[in-house]
Amino acid sequence: MIQILDPIFSKADKEDVTIIKPVLSYKKTWVRPNKKKTIIENYDANVLTKGLFLTGLIPRIKSRFPDIKIVGDLEKLIPTKKPHLKGITPREDQLRLINEAIIQGRGVLLSPTGSGKTIVAMLLLSCFPEAKVLFLCHSLSIIKQTEKEMKKFGFTGLQILGGGEKKFSKKKRITLSTIQTFVKINPAEWCDFFDIVIVDECHHIVSATSQYAKVLGANLSPMRIGLTATLPTKPESILYMEGYLGPVVGEVTVMEGVEKKMLAKPKIKLIPVPYNSSIGDLNRYVDIYREGIVENRARNRLILEEAKKQIDQDKTVLIMVKEISHGDNLVKMGRSLFGMDIVFVQGKTEGGIRGLIQQTLNEKITKCVVCTAVWREGVNIKSLNTIILALGGKSAIQTAQALGRGLRIDKDKESVLLVDMLDPYKYLAQHSIQRISLYVNNSWM
Repeated sequence: MIQILDPIFSKADKEDVTIIKPVLSYKKTWVRPNKKKTIIENYDANVLTKGLFLTGLIPRIKSRFPDIKIVGDLEKLIPTKKPHLKGITPREDQLRLINEAIIQGRGVLLSPTGSGKTIVAMLLLSCFPEAKVLFLCHSLSIIKQTEKEMKKFGFTGLQILGGGEKKFSKKKRITLSTIQTFVKINPAEWCDFFDIVIVDECHHIVSATSQYAKVLGANLSPMRIGLTATLPTKPESILYMEGYLGPVVGEVTVMEGVEKKMLAKPKIKLIPVPYNSSIGDLNRYVDIYREGIVENRARNRLILEEAKKQIDQDKTVLIMVKEISHGDNLVKMGRSLFGMDIVFVQGKTEGGIRGLIQQTLNEKITKCVVCTAVWREGVNIKSLNTIILALGGKSAIQTAQALGRGLRIDKDKESVLLVDMLDPYKYLAQHSIQRISLYVNNSWM
């Protein structure tokens, strides 16, 4: 028997713990430094603690064991109004997501960047005009954008936490907060205050020790909704995201968005990188990445030649890098060899400057920007034509986020070009193949 204790935890008896343990388990790696060599050990882990587990995992258990006895109920919020925003006619796909969120009461809404996840969140909240709401995200820029949109559509009683503001007030109905700030507030002040919690970019819920876990593990909100364009790939992260929020209850794919003309069609261009035997002789990943990507002049030249070609066609270009030194190398070479006016956005770039660069890129005044991870999420550039994935990597989330920077449609823009580099070296070639698999599996090429 499984007993639902509250929106956070449920408990299985001893007999059922044995039954459900396999579906709540995952592989974990322990890296143990040693004087002679690093020892890597794999072991089995699970999300059960003396029969306790996260309530959001009950749908996973029921799908595997439909006859298992579950006692107890979860509170469901009843909407008092239909979804409405002034000047907005909700699309069928948005209504589908909202209806599933209301029916299920908890879970993840999976929808591409540019498809209007913030609109979906506001339409959902419009159904519960009296509810106390906590909106969480890891980025202050996303919180600020959400505040701007909510004010635009007439939401009142807002408070922003983050960026130096950290005093929580129960006098406000809607709290928009970075997770970095909210995790520092004593749970005794808010554990049973909110009716709804919405987690934007919820793929950042990665483990039991994450900041999101600390907040959601103390938050008794009956309605718990996650928004993301990309699901985590690690089994541990999937289990904890589901556990704190619930499974995916609604999905809109990129290709569905393209068919409905609400997203730009992705086009993929692959550029082979010439082989260099001195790089091919390297063995450590850190050395291969440095020499094969960051310091590889032949590769950087190919990137800049493609960027120049796009600019000459009156296209705008965003070049995504991982390391600051790589961005510096591209900017220096672009200016000296190609006479390009390239701007570099990185962590130390002030917020106001970032906003100005984003505006001028969107207006096509600025033609080419190199950026680090600071622009991987929460940046809207509707007119962006071309993304060059200069950083390599195997992460499906990272790759999908890169594409997401250009998925929004705009006048005279029906497609977005993602340029990727085919690297021929150890590790890097494997990562290229994984990215190509992502493109093929999503019908982007």
